[in-house]
Amino acid sequence: MNDLTTQLHLAKGYHALAYTNDYILCFVVDYHFYAVKMDNMDVATLVAISSVSRTASKKGGVASLRFRPTNAIKRSIIEMGNVVYKTSKANFEALCKDSKYNKGEVAEQLVTWNVFGAAWNKDSVPFTDGADISHYQIKFQGATFCTERQL
Repeated sequence: MNDLTTQLHLAKGYHALAYTNDYILCFVVDYHFYAVKMDNMDVATLVAISSVSRTASKKGGVASLRFRPTNAIKRSIIEMGNVVYKTSKANFEALCKDSKYNKGEVAEQLVTWNVFGAAWNKDSVPFTDGADISHYQIKFQGATFCTERQL
């Protein structure tokens, strides 16, 4: 399978199994951190904002579908969606530097606190069983949507 075929296969499988198709997509572009609501995201949009990566192994590796938008796609997401939170890139990076959590977890914290006014707790609920907050999955650039093994 080529990467585009694999990408479409993973996106369709993920979309069919996901607890929700509502997302808050987080990324850095133009010196700012953005959190953008994308309600009812379809497979075509999922394919447009993602890419396939493979982990190496003796058995050929496992493909994963990852949120890897280009800067042009990030700007399109801002135009298409609803910006729910914005801060400077410097502020976001300072928060990441001072945190024991990774950038994706810091993004979840920011959205949970600033958009929903709720306390954030690290969890590991599978994408098939629940959302990160309310009915939204929160994804920071570079995040994995799913792997072949999960499907």
